[in-house]
Amino acid sequence: MVGGSGERQTLKIVAKYADACNLFGSVETVKRKLGVLKEHCKSVGRDYDSILKTKLGVVLIDKDKEMAKKRMQQISKDIPEEQITEFAIYGTREDVLGQIELLEDAGIQYLIVDLDPTRELEALEIFAQDIIKKS
Repeated sequence: MVGGSGERQTLKIVAKYADACNLFGSVETVKRKLGVLKEHCKSVGRDYDSILKTKLGVVLIDKDKEMAKKRMQQISKDIPEEQITEFAIYGTREDVLGQIELLEDAGIQYLIVDLDPTRELEALEIFAQDIIKKS
């Protein structure tokens, strides 16, 4: 597995050598990166579908969308809100499931998650009950 998403070098290495890649970014960023990977695969004669595509990100689930947003802002401190979506999925159970479905539609096959560090055990239970069981 190669982790990273540099479009000129890293994704080219993925196309040539990797069995899996781990990307970062919002749905839009992931779509763009996977498009670049697909082009690199074509240029080196590699089957794009032979590469497992994963994404690493923070997941924060709350019963209330505004509370989830506030929690995420507290965790991410000084990061501008528009950049938070590059590394985090957050909101209600439905919001998170929707974002995960969009990533799946974009081509992500596995999601590697980092859960809310302020309430790890509770976050794990919520993720297991509300996301894993429902998807």
